[in-house]
Amino acid sequence: MPDKTLHDKSTYKCFRQFVWMVLIDTLLYGIFCSMAAIFLTHQQITQYQQKSIEQLQLDIFLKQITVFCLHIPFGVSCYTNLLVSKAYRNAMKNVFSWN
Repeated sequence: MPDKTLHDKSTYKCFRQFVWMVLIDTLLYGIFCSMAAIFLTHQQITQYQQKSIEQLQLDIFLKQITVFCLHIPFGVSCYTNLLVSKAYRNAMKNVFSWN
């Protein structure tokens, strides 16, 4: 019986780590993708307004930042998983170990 209890605790711990990984990935994705929604809404609102050179340059800069932010969740998810989950860290160690 004690083995089953230990197995249940281990399974629960891995499940909890998995839930944290998914939650953090979802939050990061939502935060960084909301930048695109904000930028595109601003662009649609101001598309027929006369803009100065500075405003056009600012729009281009914000567009570049927005495109960059859209790529962040895909590059950061591995690192956040490494920080959150001990099971994920151990699995990655096994993948990259020479033994």
